[in-house]
Amino acid sequence: MAPTKSLKFLALLFAYLLLAVSLALAKNIKCVGNQYKDPGQLWLTFQGHPGPYDYRDSNGALIKRYPHLFQNTEGFIFTNCPGNGVLNEFPVIPKHLLYTGGRPGPDRLVYRTDLHGERTLCLPFVTHTNALNNSFNLCTQ
Repeated sequence: MAPTKSLKFLALLFAYLLLAVSLALAKNIKCVGNQYKDPGQLWLTFQGHPGPYDYRDSNGALIKRYPHLFQNTEGFIFTNCPGNGVLNEFPVIPKHLLYTGGRPGPDRLVYRTDLHGERTLCLPFVTHTNALNNSFNLCTQ
């Protein structure tokens, strides 16, 4: 039996409320030497400018394109970001600047895209700082 429109609406409302509570609780994220005081605002900014943005070498050859797939080889569990869907990563820059290309820095926000194209920010952020072999560490909230 297919879900009714009211059940779909309630599920969507619950997802938005879960995101709002998660963002309200995450007022401050620290990634080793960098601090992000309002990840919710950074997420809203990203939603309006999702890319793609390129990181190229000095000869113009493409090194990486963001956002891209987050492999999660470390097995992080993002409790505010349940469900199925693809995880992607996108660079975050101290001072809440939106990444628009060039050297990306070590810190990333991670988000899940579900089968309907809805994106959910996964907290906390992750960082390459002090991680081995280009892996990630969790930032702290």
